[in-house]
Amino acid sequence: SSRLEIEVSKLDAETKFVNIYLEYLGISKFSIQKKENRDTDNLIISYKSGIKKHSLSCSLSEGEKTALAFSYFLSKIRVECIETKICTFDQAIIVIDDPISSLDENRLYHTANLIDSFLHYNDYANNQRPSQTFLFSHNITFLKYITNIFYANSVINKEIKEYYIEPFKHKITNIPNPLKNFTTTYLEKLDEIIRYQSKSSEIGYDDAKKFIPNYIRIVLESFLSFKFALV
Repeated sequence: SSRLEIEVSKLDAETKFVNIYLEYLGISKFSIQKKENRDTDNLIISYKSGIKKHSLSCSLSEGEKTALAFSYFLSKIRVECIETKICTFDQAIIVIDDPISSLDENRLYHTANLIDSFLHYNDYANNQRPSQTFLFSHNITFLKYITNIFYANSVINKEIKEYYIEPFKHKITNIPNPLKNFTTTYLEKLDEIIRYQSKSSEIGYDDAKKFIPNYIRIVLESFLSFKFALV
């Protein structure tokens, strides 16, 4: 009975924090409420318009589901490692796997800021921060946002390590300079084409033919779109 009471109180706190983090992510048109006396299907989506829905899968866009899942992830850390001390925040190893799937670019920036704020400026954790944080993503724009924010943080900027899984070689290496200095997808792909043409790349023809033609197409489309935009 006491164990059940603890779990129920945790769920109440988690629901409250989920709504707080949804606001941080720029989602304010709905909030989440816990349905009493239900072990499953126990969440209600309350829209500002007054509409209430009970099915998460049918009511939310893919981007909203992503934001909700990530907000719940942070709320679990908040409740268990900061509020109730089930685990210790400064001894935690946190793994965040691509938290921005289906999000628009504006929410990428919100997500990057929320991660930094939550991990490094959390007043409730008494200025503690996790022992280690691993962040994975396929989205270069998001990684650029988050690394810029992390490098601006004087507390952690000397501890940052950036790695890259090389396509076709399937090995982890230090992030290459084109990605480290990334500004746009156009420039990153153009640099890869130049590297391959100059034979400075170690990628063989059989692997290169799988993506270099597509890179050339993207570069030409991007160049022509702004070169002849008025036309």
